[in-house]
Amino acid sequence: MPLYADVLGQQLLDVSGVRLEVLEGGVTSQRVAPTRETYQVGHYVEWRSSQSRVQAGLAWARDRDGGPLRPLGDASCLLDGQPSAAVHEERLMRISIEPGTLRLRRGEAVPLRVLGHYTDGTATWSGPLNSPEVESTDEKIAFFKNNVVRAKHPGLTTLRCQHDGCYAEAHVDVAAHPRWTATELLTGLPPVSGIACTPQGLVVSTRGRHIWRVDTRDGAYRMISAVPLVSAHDQGTDTIAARDDGELAVRLLGDRRILVLHHSNDYQSSEIVAPEAEGVPMAVTWNSEALLLAMHDGALYRVELDGTATELTRVQGTPVAITTSADSVHILCAPSPGPATGEDYNRLWSIPLTDTNAPTDLLHDHKLAGLNGITLTGSSILLSDFNGGRLLSLRNNKIREVAAGLTNPGQLATTATGDTYIADFGAGAIHRLLP
Repeated sequence: MPLYADVLGQQLLDVSGVRLEVLEGGVTSQRVAPTRETYQVGHYVEWRSSQSRVQAGLAWARDRDGGPLRPLGDASCLLDGQPSAAVHEERLMRISIEPGTLRLRRGEAVPLRVLGHYTDGTATWSGPLNSPEVESTDEKIAFFKNNVVRAKHPGLTTLRCQHDGCYAEAHVDVAAHPRWTATELLTGLPPVSGIACTPQGLVVSTRGRHIWRVDTRDGAYRMISAVPLVSAHDQGTDTIAARDDGELAVRLLGDRRILVLHHSNDYQSSEIVAPEAEGVPMAVTWNSEALLLAMHDGALYRVELDGTATELTRVQGTPVAITTSADSVHILCAPSPGPATGEDYNRLWSIPLTDTNAPTDLLHDHKLAGLNGITLTGSSILLSDFNGGRLLSLRNNKIREVAAGLTNPGQLATTATGDTYIADFGAGAIHRLLP
């Protein structure tokens, strides 16, 4: 449960509270203790504490019913006793609202999920609650309905949810947030490996067998398709590429074939494209009705849906991402495998469609490594720094940091209206870069 440094609940502490059932001298009572440890419902906990390095001072917490804040005491003394518990029936440990912080502009609608976190004493897992009851402290600013938060008026409000004795809250800030502010669209997901923008909404792959979508009609996040197992080596979905009409090309881990999901029946049918070319596809995008595949050896092929392949060119490095504009192809490459040379940097090849034998390295003057994703927005090229947790902009041969503090940003996607989305693989999140 969240702890606060003031009685109004405006300053959130960096430590959490845990509610304990205490037996002292044969008398039972409940007590809230500050901690940085993770405990599960049903655990027996050793009553032991240590002094925090940060002098947190007094703290306030809400009671079980989510009422007004009550004084807790000094939060500098943290509970760190070791838990122990036997195997038991499934129990709800806690709930969380995902995302916990929303930065919106007036009129926007974004998905919101309430997750239940469960244990049986041997394992922990999470899952969304069905039809959670979420209340807003000021519905004139923002309100929750049908798993979506809608921003009505500038201001601050808090979303609160109570479920089966557990409490969670999220903070909503509706304001004129600056362009290229990186906000949280979805959190609490498995590792996000692929995203793509379609006319029906943002499509999401999370290294499993399911495809999800944030629907443009109502803003809700829901599963739309299940990807079949195409071989014994198939380890699940990876990156996704969307055609203008919504057709999806899905790269599969452990299999060199590409799965194409058809938009005409809302992705309930598919076909497998087996490229008649050597190499393993590392990146895929669309070129009209055909696919462009960048192979592990740097070869670029145009592949028809019947598998017919035509080699267009070869570039130096191992492709990790690919995108197209009206007149060119951009391939982002990592260094080729082998001993370190001291020049192990990313390359970004720009290849004119009218002359595919004339690639240009747009990162020649920039010694960058660890890049993983690429998208085009206006006159800028956006690049994700997987290792550094950053989003970079390349424009007029100049590199500028757009966002920082991410975990492992990977695939990027941009809508026709300029919204850019970031698949944060390590964080299990999708960020939105405001236009």
